[in-house]
Amino acid sequence: MKYTSKSVLAALFASEATAIKQTTSAGPDIYGPNGENYENNDANYDLSRIGINITEKGKGDGCTAPNWATFHWKSILGDGREIENTKERFGEGQITRPDVITVGSRQSFHCFDLAFPSLHAGDKATLHCPSYYAYGGAHTISPLSDFAIPLNSDITFEVEMLECGVAPHPQPLSDFTQPHTTTMQPDKCIVFRSYEEQGSGNTDFVLTTVGDGDTRILAIEHYQQDDKDQEWYYREKNGQIYNAAYPSL
Repeated sequence: MKYTSKSVLAALFASEATAIKQTTSAGPDIYGPNGENYENNDANYDLSRIGINITEKGKGDGCTAPNWATFHWKSILGDGREIENTKERFGEGQITRPDVITVGSRQSFHCFDLAFPSLHAGDKATLHCPSYYAYGGAHTISPLSDFAIPLNSDITFEVEMLECGVAPHPQPLSDFTQPHTTTMQPDKCIVFRSYEEQGSGNTDFVLTTVGDGDTRILAIEHYQQDDKDQEWYYREKNGQIYNAAYPSL
């Protein structure tokens, strides 16, 4: 049988719809090393590089982009060392705060942006992420144990999803009220750490006094244990804060 150029083109156009359609006879979860509690049939390549195992299923809203997700997480190296943990950021006995990000906005690890749309509020999940979706080749120090994270390390994230699907919105100023209590307790030493200056590892920059006598001024320096210039106290009687070395300040 002879085919003309017109008949060949007609055959191509007629089969175009079926030619570009992805089909498979396999069931879901064929993309990625996922756990038995998670089924994936999304052919997205990036998502196929991540392993997701939902260890406890929640019943809340889905973590869709570009909505907020509120969650606790910790990151673990292949040898079992823990790198970061939101439940230990503020030390023993202090209140810890979960992270809040806008899903899909690169506000945290790219692994989260890729995996979170598969999760729901109430889910507890383990994510197995290649290095390039986590810390990558950046020189990073563990804030928990002060060790250098090996470059290009694959990371396991354990995530506890608290809230999903909340649309970002501005906080009305009328809703803000000044708190009536303080974490500063009378006769308890306080150290004011700087959020502008950050040290490496466990090194902090803190508020201190420098100079001589009445000419002393406030400055930011490396934290030194038992340095009274860096120690502050709260006076409950008049609500003032004073320096341990120079109470007149």
